[in-house]
Amino acid sequence: MKVLLTNGDSWTQGDSPAQKINWDAKMDLGWYNIVPNFGRGHTFRNSKKPTAMQKFYDSDVWPKVLGRLLEVETWNAGRLGDDNLNIALSTIRSVEWLLEQNKKDIFVVVGWSSPLRVPAFVMHEGRGLLGQNTKDRKYERQQIRPGYTFTNLTHEEYFNAFETDSMNCSYIYTLQSYLVSKGIDFLFFNAFDHMRDTKNFAFKLLDKSKWVYEKVGYSHFDSYIKDKYRLADWTNETYYREGHPTDVSHTAWAEELYSIIA
Repeated sequence: MKVLLTNGDSWTQGDSPAQKINWDAKMDLGWYNIVPNFGRGHTFRNSKKPTAMQKFYDSDVWPKVLGRLLEVETWNAGRLGDDNLNIALSTIRSVEWLLEQNKKDIFVVVGWSSPLRVPAFVMHEGRGLLGQNTKDRKYERQQIRPGYTFTNLTHEEYFNAFETDSMNCSYIYTLQSYLVSKGIDFLFFNAFDHMRDTKNFAFKLLDKSKWVYEKVGYSHFDSYIKDKYRLADWTNETYYREGHPTDVSHTAWAEELYSIIA
């Protein structure tokens, strides 16, 4: 392995206050970097600041610690707030970008987000959300989570929580198939939520040998930290702050990943 590519949501990029934001961070390490535009084909609005991508660069998030332990060139595509469809697509774009840079020996590690993050396009409130006749129909990409409500949405428009697992596993299978087709080795884990339905058709297609543990539907990162430090919840600020793992937890998880990979 010469190049490590990692991806995920805030449990991969970092999140304040669990990680310290440094808008003046300089990407001065020769072996650790962030892929352009977080692996997207376009620039996010808040990426217009030059430092938007490296604001957690100085923090010991698990991709950085893992790369240091493996002593390999490391590229992090993690983007806070990302859903699993975007994680799958941005990983593919990131691999393609690395290949264009003539980086051939790539190993991919993905920390999947919650299956309940469902990507959707929603019309702005008061502008024809349910199809009213309006000249100003302005759509915005959001996440719909089962059980969460949006103004004017009817109950028929909610997603069944178990149906999201089928969609989620389909996104994972898409990335799995792509990586296999490219001959690229990989390792997957769930960051903080369990899969609620492991009997759906897409789950059966997943290569279980490419996950950190045999229990594929488990919340691997979160459960590992809670078990290791005997925590009941996220209230201990040494390990979690506002629902996100601190650098202490990131380091512990990176060491666990290293023991699996090395």
